[in-house]
This record gives sequence, C-alpha cells and structure tokens, in this order.
Amino acid sequence: MKTVVPVYINRAASVDASSLGNLNLSAIVRSPNALRRMCRLVRMGVAAGMLCLDDIPADGIDAVVTATSLGGLEDTGKFLSEMTERNECGLNPTPFMRSVFNTVGSQIALLKGIKVYNMTYVHRGLSFESALFDAVLQIAEGKRNVLAGAFDEITREAHVLKERAGLFRRGEKEGEGACFFLLGNRPDSGSSVELAGLDVRRGPLDERQRMEFASDFLSGFGLGLSSVEIFNGAEVKKICGEYGTASARVLYEAAAFAGSCSAPCLLVCNSFRNMSHSLVLLKKTGAGI
Repeated sequence: MKTVVPVYINRAASVDASSLGNLNLSAIVRSPNALRRMCRLVRMGVAAGMLCLDDIPADGIDAVVTATSLGGLEDTGKFLSEMTERNECGLNPTPFMRSVFNTVGSQIALLKGIKVYNMTYVHRGLSFESALFDAVLQIAEGKRNVLAGAFDEITREAHVLKERAGLFRRGEKEGEGACFFLLGNRPDSGSSVELAGLDVRRGPLDERQRMEFASDFLSGFGLGLSSVEIFNGAEVKKICGEYGTASARVLYEAAAFAGSCSAPCLLVCNSFRNMSHSLVLLKKTGAGI
C-alpha cells in the first residue's frame, strides 16, 4: 500500500528488559501509584510511549494505536495459576485487568490525559503491521499526530510451552521489548523519515517468492530492487531476538539507519517464522521517488 498522503516518523523509542533498568521511570510516569501497579511489560510499553510523547500536550495527539502478539503473559499466568489453586473461587481481579491487550494503550492515555481514538491489534506475527496500517489511515483521514507502537514479553512458562511446540529448536533467540513511533503528517525535524508505503503477505515463501513480493511492491513506486537499499530484519533479530512484534524493533533500527543509507529509499524486510512477511519503504525526507 502506497500512503495516500505523506506520513513521517518524527520520533521513535525502544525499551527492552536491559534498558528498562537504566530509565528513571518515576520521571517518565510521574504517578507513583500507577508505576507501582505496572508489570514489566506495561512498564516497557508505557516508558517507550511516553518517551515518544515527551513534551507534546494531550491535545497534540489525535490517535493511539498499539499492537501485541501475546499480551501480558506474566499476569495471564498469575491469573490462570490462581484459578487452579483457588478452584475458581475468590480470585484477585488485578492480574486479569493487567493482562488484557489494551493495557499499555490505555495507561498511556490515562497518564497523558489523551481522550482520542485508541485501538489495539492482536494479529499474531502481523500485529504491528496492522497497527501501522491503521495509523497511516488515520493520518490519511486528516489526523496530525498518531502514536503507534508494539510490545511483547518473555516469561518462563511461555518459553517452556513454545519449546514444546517446536520453536527455538534451530538456535533462535527469543526476544521481547516495546517500540513506539510518533507519526505525523509533516516532518518536525531534520531527522524525520518518510514512511512511503507498506505491504504484508501471509503464508510460507521461498527466496524466489520473497524477491517477487519485494519487486511487485517496489514497482508500485516506480522503483526496482537495484534502486533501493535493503534492510534485512533478520540481522536485527540476531541482537533483539524473535517475537511476534519484533518488526517494530526492526523498523526502529531501520528508521535510525535511513538517514545515513546510500540510496534515497530504504526497503525494510521482515519475516516472522516464514508465515508472516512485511515490507516497509522508508524515504529520506525531501528525496523524490
């Protein structure tokens, strides 16, 4: 899909388990009671989202769109364990409330006082791409600034279940983290990057089919594979690990690299277990297509 109107990535933030400990969360969240109740996943997601918003007033955000492939696994596990231990009687509702998929989006809205469209997508390996599609459409409909992001976490119980299902048998590294982007209808700094288009495809693809997918996508912009620089998400995942919304981390790294790439356009390629595939075209601000 080629964006109908120009869409720019004006800010981006990434928080994972290792960087979370280095953040001054009390200065970011500014609500001790809310911070105390947040699990690790919510802390990562809220921190990344709030870092993107920073000094922007509540009325400067027109939509919040988030994504997750599995949601709050830690609190889901707590709630399910308690159901078993207490025979479904006298359950504590707090872990259930924290485990719902839209917890991060709603927490950001509450902390910032944002009262706008707020949506969360849970579409397995294409969760973040679905949120990104929505964010782009929001701007095409006249919105100025849209906060879009994704988050997922690792838990011991979930990792064991994934291993039993046959995952991570080929030396893959499991990952987690949260990445958020402030998308706007105009660039707000010299480091802004234009998000020119995106497309997705489901089902297994061999190398030839992947090249055809990329060629067909670029042809819609009058481009070929030789006229863009390719950013392979697999290289990023060697560092951050594989998880359902790792494509958000891939886009974060690609946006940081786009300004220094040798070509005017950067094609960001991502694949999740060869079942979900996405392409994002980034363009240097001011570069023509």
